[in-house]
Amino acid sequence: MWAGKRARKVGAVVLPTRAGAQGKGAHGSEAAAADQAAAVAWVELDDAALMAWCQRGEEKALEQLHLRHAPGLLRFLERMLRCRSRAEDVCQEAFLKIWRRAELFDPARGTFSAWLYRAAANLAYNRLALRSSSESELSALVLLPAAKGTGPVDDASEQERHGLLHAALDGLSERDRAILVLRHIEERPVAEIAQILDIPEGTVKSRCHYAMHRLRDVLAPTMDEAEAAS
Repeated sequence: MWAGKRARKVGAVVLPTRAGAQGKGAHGSEAAAADQAAAVAWVELDDAALMAWCQRGEEKALEQLHLRHAPGLLRFLERMLRCRSRAEDVCQEAFLKIWRRAELFDPARGTFSAWLYRAAANLAYNRLALRSSSESELSALVLLPAAKGTGPVDDASEQERHGLLHAALDGLSERDRAILVLRHIEERPVAEIAQILDIPEGTVKSRCHYAMHRLRDVLAPTMDEAEAAS
C-alpha cells in the first residue's frame, strides 16, 4: 500500500511513502531494521542481494541499484525515444515500478538488469505508441560510419544518409529496432536481450540479422560512395 501524502527522493527516483510507515507500532521494528541496514556495505552487494533488501523496503538498496544501472538504462532509452527528457521520465518510471513490485523479482528466473530493462522497454513502447509516426524513430546513427568531410557537399551527403537510415528504420517494428539498439549499440548478450524482450533467443538472432540486412541494403549505395571518395 502507498500513502501518497509524502514523497522521498532516492537518486533521481521520487518514491511515495509506504502506508503505515509512520504508525506507532512500527517504531521498534523500524529502528531494528535501520540498525541492521546501517551495517551493510551496499556497494559490495550484488543485484540480487540488493533486490532482497528492496523487498524489505530499504531505500539505500534502491539507491545503489540506481547508481549502478541508471546511466546505461538512460543511454538505451535516449536511443529508443530520441528525447532526453522523455528518456529521463521513463528511466524514473522504470525504477519506481521495480520498487513497487520488488517482491515479484526472482533471481532464479533472470538477472535484475534484464528485469529492469524489460520494464523500461515496455514503458518506452507505450510512449512510442502515443507519438505520431513521424516522431517514433529510434536513433541508430551510431551504426553509420563517421563523416569524413566538413564541406557543404559532405554535409548534404550526411543528411541524405540520415534520411535513408530513418526511412529504413520506419520499416522495422519497434521490437526489431529495440533489438538493434540492445545488440549492436549496448552490446548486450543474446540471452539477456531475450529476457528483456520476452522472446526466444533464436528470434533475437533472426530478427537482428533481418534488421541489419535491411539497414545495409538501404545504406549500401551511400556507404559505397563514401568509400569511393575516401
